[in-house]
Amino acid sequence: MADEAYETSGYAAIKEKFGFNQTELELIGTALTAGGLFAIIPGLLYDRLANCHKLGPRLVAGTGVVLHAAGYLGLWAAVQGFITVSYSVLLLFGLVAASAVVWFDAGAVVTCMRNFPSERGTVAGVLKTFLGLSASVMTTIYMGAFEPDGPAFLLFVGLLPAALAAVMIPFLNFVPFEEASVRSCFTSGRRYAAYYSIAGLLVAYQVAGGLAGQAASLDHRDRFGIMCGALLLLAAVALLPLGAGGLVSRPAPGSGWNAEGPGAAEAGACVRDTRFWLLWSTFFTGMGAGFCFLNNLAQMVEALGGAGSERALCVLLFTSANTVGRMAAGSMTERLLHHYGVPRTVFMPPLAALTAVSSVITAVAGHAALQPTSLLAGFAFGCHWSLMPVLTSELFGLRHMASNQSVIHLAPTLGNLVLATYLAGGLYQRHGRLHGDPPGTCFGQGCYRATFLAIAGLATAQVAASTVLYLRTRGLYRAEFAALQRAAMH
Repeated sequence: MADEAYETSGYAAIKEKFGFNQTELELIGTALTAGGLFAIIPGLLYDRLANCHKLGPRLVAGTGVVLHAAGYLGLWAAVQGFITVSYSVLLLFGLVAASAVVWFDAGAVVTCMRNFPSERGTVAGVLKTFLGLSASVMTTIYMGAFEPDGPAFLLFVGLLPAALAAVMIPFLNFVPFEEASVRSCFTSGRRYAAYYSIAGLLVAYQVAGGLAGQAASLDHRDRFGIMCGALLLLAAVALLPLGAGGLVSRPAPGSGWNAEGPGAAEAGACVRDTRFWLLWSTFFTGMGAGFCFLNNLAQMVEALGGAGSERALCVLLFTSANTVGRMAAGSMTERLLHHYGVPRTVFMPPLAALTAVSSVITAVAGHAALQPTSLLAGFAFGCHWSLMPVLTSELFGLRHMASNQSVIHLAPTLGNLVLATYLAGGLYQRHGRLHGDPPGTCFGQGCYRATFLAIAGLATAQVAASTVLYLRTRGLYRAEFAALQRAAMH
């Protein structure tokens, strides 16, 4: 599963080809990350087929394959001129491509968390880490093999991820008991550590390659070599499932059925819970702010007088920090909960504060601050992604997690639409008109100042809201920690 939809800065060329203004371009970027609008459909289908341990996850993920290929190949055909489409049809292609993500998310993330309920934080961290890595890997592939051929890259994006996902679908199913291979010498804990190690190496490698590209002019052969190295590291991931069981699941001797955790609130019950809206607002603000920064990064670099190569570096720094955030929020929160009983919700107020700080720096600092703020904003954004499925399952249970998660998914999607598209795009165009900049452009620090000051205000308010969420969930985590200790004694 590749999250190339995050590479929205790479679609700035669409603005030139079709003559879109900034708001229209941002709406296309939003369409490519708006899968959450349709998340309720795969969520309800997955829960409906919850007792079909193989068919359910595979059908949901397979639908994602079809939608992914159809959406991106439609965009490719439009950019190539093979078909003549209106702006609304172009948006439709983006929405189809984006909707694939939530089908993959329901099929893969929910299934894996149900398979490993006592390790759900680590599982979510691993899956969301490699999801985040895919954006920077796609950037590396584009620079190493396709630049500046955008249409060829769109064709690649439409075909290869869909083909890889289709190959892996037969291995996806819910296993409601402890698998025999879990008790092998290479335990699941060691596998998780290996996944994180590979992810860390890949992040460091890509950041080093990006910095090398800034320090010296790299030719096509150099960029191709960097791409090959990244793909070799990524290929090592395929070796880790070896020895983890065959196509037929075999229960370990004396194993029982996996518990799916306390609580079984359906989506209708969730929306009547105050904790739900506190959680929802946290993800609306925190992840909407991240989308706003990323979707507008290309234009921010241009507005502040930066070069095109700096745009690519800032995207790489953001996506790499995004990956580190996903790793940290998955593994560290799991360890602190299991060993010391630290509630996961205790990390939400600091993340809101970090979002506020990075937004203020973006608003008031100049060109020199773009690279460090790319790291801060990316880290906070990534932490939110790993915490979203885990907190949803812990607060409202695993039994109806797919549909509950689909409602939570609306938060980042609407945050993206409101903050990244209408707020940022509208203020960008308004500032450009007031200062007499060419139509569709804006130059100077003021282009995004008001946008990020507004986001900083929202994030500051979110510090208080997430603190209330923490206070309301302390009892739940005390009970969970006690249950974990009892399980460890046996």
